[in-house]
Amino acid sequence: MRKTYFATFSLGRPESPAPELDEVLSEIQAWISSPRTGAEKKKLQSLDFSRSSTTRVGSESAVRVLRHATQTTEWAAVRFEHPDSQDPEAFWTVDSCLVADAGQLRFSMATSCGWRSPVFRPVKPPTSRPRLVRDLVRSFGAYEDRVIRELPWKISSEDVDELTAALLSATRRLPIVLVSCKSDRDVPLVDVKKVADRLIGLAHVCAFDSRWPSFRLSDRIGKELSCYEGAVRIYWPHFKRTSSPWEHKLWLPRDVSEQSQTREGFEDILLSTIARVATTRDPGPGLTFESILAISNRARMQELRAAGDESELLKLFDEENQRLEKEVESLQQTVDEAQQEAERWRARAESFEQAYLQLHKPEDKDEDLENVTTVPLSSVEDVVQYFEEKHADRVVFALNSKSSVRSNPYEDVDALRDALGFLAGTYFDAHTKVAKCADFDGHCREQSGFWYRSSQSDLTITKYAEYYHTRFDNRRLVLREHIGRGSGKDPRYTIRIAFAWDPDAERVVIGYIGQHQKTGAT
Repeated sequence: MRKTYFATFSLGRPESPAPELDEVLSEIQAWISSPRTGAEKKKLQSLDFSRSSTTRVGSESAVRVLRHATQTTEWAAVRFEHPDSQDPEAFWTVDSCLVADAGQLRFSMATSCGWRSPVFRPVKPPTSRPRLVRDLVRSFGAYEDRVIRELPWKISSEDVDELTAALLSATRRLPIVLVSCKSDRDVPLVDVKKVADRLIGLAHVCAFDSRWPSFRLSDRIGKELSCYEGAVRIYWPHFKRTSSPWEHKLWLPRDVSEQSQTREGFEDILLSTIARVATTRDPGPGLTFESILAISNRARMQELRAAGDESELLKLFDEENQRLEKEVESLQQTVDEAQQEAERWRARAESFEQAYLQLHKPEDKDEDLENVTTVPLSSVEDVVQYFEEKHADRVVFALNSKSSVRSNPYEDVDALRDALGFLAGTYFDAHTKVAKCADFDGHCREQSGFWYRSSQSDLTITKYAEYYHTRFDNRRLVLREHIGRGSGKDPRYTIRIAFAWDPDAERVVIGYIGQHQKTGAT
């Protein structure tokens, strides 16, 4: 199973009592049963959500309810498993979890999709958010950082200071999606209500009411980090005035217009972009079905030990072991990164370098933005040459004899470009003290889908020195750090880039590009 969607937030309204947990469960039960008909609908409507249970619904669906409580905390989880309505081989798991503690009621929802046959195909990115998320926000209110709105937050020039404070907040958890207006008509290029509807619970959607707030925001955070002329930008958490523009995804006016005309639509591209990152979010304690099941199982084990019921205890141990095995399998599948999945939204994404250059144009005109041509990158060699030409002041290639560039068949060159953009942007800025970054791995994953590793064992580096050393500026450098993607043996989907920071030259020295570097395991 691959997680395709995840959202979590507090239910209710700030400074007001949280809704009752059972009230929310009733809404979840109504949502599960609403699309069903006949006997299945009646069975779902009659389920008892007040206690833990597992109920088969029809021949292929099931609902599992978990309930557990202590003197201070109450947990509830509902797992709904059902086949896809259109593809008989696809199967869905939908988890809705609640934790009531310290006067707050936290909610989370996760959807996962997989295949019921040995044949595998890419899992489609979500094209809509679960209706339950919107229903709960409507019925009970919700907040995460600030109140979650069903409609976009309209930003006038007078609101820009409040927006700037929200963007720069060190405690912000959700991304902010900002939609700007075309200056000739003072209207956005997308339907901001649709954008807000798609992203409710995943992001705070803000929309300028005219061209003028863009100028004020540029004054507050700098033009290269601003948003104007119909462009749309995602400001991820931990945004700073010193952030690299490459870190915060920008769609230029031309691209917004073009993608709005595609079958996917711009709103769906935004949703899949943010949902893909949201699935990596830490849900918090007790906010997944597995964690609530573990809490419930531990409590039950204590009861069985006290009662001396070894037979039931062994059964529960077996169930817990099976659960842990499935959890490990799921985590391994996530780590493997599903290289076969076609990330179609990336095929049309502009390079971050293009966005950076266009935002530095002297006039706020769409025509000026469009004069910068897109750099065609179709191979690993193209990407390397591009960075050699454009970013020689930040990144230098001193490739060792084990590297493979010219004949490298790695296919996702857009992701490779973004990964090297991470090195030329976030990583470089951190080492030159332009900006801080406490989590290189997290930033690299968000920007490119590549992971980052800070070290390699001394034994491996010594034993396979030809893979982990390179020469630069008449010096021998050790390549301890590396970024990469993929875990298989097919070089079309797997790549590694090993590098070192050279404090003398103040550059990132890339010394190896290829498939797996040699280790004892390989």
